Amino acid sequence: FNPAIRETLADLAEVARGEDAYWRKDLGALLPRLVRPGLPSRSGRSTTGNASRTVALDLEKLRALPEAVQRLALQEAAGQLGSSLEFKHIQQLTRMVQEPKRVQSLSLPGGLRAKTSLRELRLSPEEEKTSANYQYVLPIPGEVHVPELGRIIRAQVISIGKQKVSGYNSELLLNRTRLAPKLTVRNWRAGDRFFPPHSKSPKKVKELLQSDRMGKHFSAEDRKLWPVLESAGQIVWMRGFSVAEAFAGHDADAVLIEEIEMGSGRTID
Repeated sequence: FNPAIRETLADLAEVARGEDAYWRKDLGALLPRLVRPGLPSRSGRSTTGNASRTVALDLEKLRALPEAVQRLALQEAAGQLGSSLEFKHIQQLTRMVQEPKRVQSLSLPGGLRAKTSLRELRLSPEEEKTSANYQYVLPIPGEVHVPELGRIIRAQVISIGKQKVSGYNSELLLNRTRLAPKLTVRNWRAGDRFFPPHSKSPKKVKELLQSDRMGKHFSAEDRKLWPVLESAGQIVWMRGFSVAEAFAGHDADAVLIEEIEMGSGRTID
């Protein structure tokens, strides 16, 4: 080692301290133009719900700064979310910043995650794990409480020919004679397929739940919990769709599946 290593390191620390003070003075003016709270939305930026715990840094502006200022800005942004990053983590983030066309994700201390898009580097708490799968037995006739949905699923038997069914949509009625004595109520799983009426072949449930097909946007959690009914291993009913054509109730005892909101007794259409 250099015999004067103590003095050399002390001098280096003093220089670094001075440079840090200089850049931090400018950082106060830079941050409002560099850091944006929340997530982008059609009307600007959303700062409600989980989006309120997200900060994003403009990548184009961040890349234009000296590396020393980039490090300080990243440290400050993480600090706004209650996380203190070590130098090695800052180095990982600066490498992500320098990849202009690559979308990346990085897990950080304090339950923080960094993700890059084409325009931003976003810091937010790690997403909570989605709810566990659920599965219940539904007798015919009968009902079952599904707390994961906050609903009761009911199977009501309707005798066609003895009872007027004009008030029911026939495409929502299942043929009782083609069903197992008990149905399984569960959330859909990867690989599940459903054969909607007027289709030439079964469709992947994952594809059927896309927003453009449903005509309405649902959160990832809503889609994860989306209920289906299974009879002897085959999906015969799926929320929001007519029953599977092979199980449609036309000329025999029929089964009507209803979702009832817990606590209100209100049937969900």
